[in-house]
Amino acid sequence: LQKYPKLKFIWVHAGVSRRVHEPDHYREIDRLLKKYKNLKIDISWVVWEDVICDENGEPKPEWIKVIERHNTRVFLGSDQVGQFISIDGKNIYKKEILKYYKLLNKLSKEAAENVAFRNAERQYFDNWKPPLDIQQVKPIYPCEYLHHKSGYFLQKGDQKF
Repeated sequence: LQKYPKLKFIWVHAGVSRRVHEPDHYREIDRLLKKYKNLKIDISWVVWEDVICDENGEPKPEWIKVIERHNTRVFLGSDQVGQFISIDGKNIYKKEILKYYKLLNKLSKEAAENVAFRNAERQYFDNWKPPLDIQQVKPIYPCEYLHHKSGYFLQKGDQKF
């Protein structure tokens, strides 16, 4: 990051995995965000449940302070890959986003808006000019999806589950 200061880097899961993190990870994140102005973090997946939140599912005060301090560089995520609606029509994406309300409600209004959507809006859509001449392409292959409960790949119209 120091060598490439123009690089826009979003460190997914704030660098955490199921096997890699330390008890005071918030200190390291705070230090790195202070040092590298081109670093941003995403707080999805296990960093939320296992590191940022306590055993009751509440965001820890030290994390709230770090996120408030660096609120223009923190992103929400779902880590939901490819499927957002279950085979029975339920929105499985919704719960992955609603869990962050516990954090957003503890941040200032400006910080909450930045973390909830403004950072993503700025990162992905500032100066974006969508092509205006694109026509929808008809699918070549049948679409399939991974059923979230069974683990089977299904095609539209399958009624197995």
